[in-house]
Amino acid sequence: MDSPDHAADGDFPWKRVVKTAVHEIRTPLSALCTSIEILKMDRLDTEQAHKMLMMMNLQIDAISGELDTLLNQPAAYLENPHE
Repeated sequence: MDSPDHAADGDFPWKRVVKTAVHEIRTPLSALCTSIEILKMDRLDTEQAHKMLMMMNLQIDAISGELDTLLNQPAAYLENPHE
């Protein structure tokens, strides 16, 4: 994998990397937004709310992982593009 320093050269396809990374980050972010809206309705019992919060934690972990990949291994987004 390319390090961020190596990937800084002018030939690196940053536009493609950013496009793929944004797609990968939007998916869990969208799920988080939906979960927040559901919680705001205040119609869940304690167990349902707990499950929702656990799912939100998973989405936060997914976003964090994507950001780590973007920072440390941007070339990984070139391996399996979602275009």
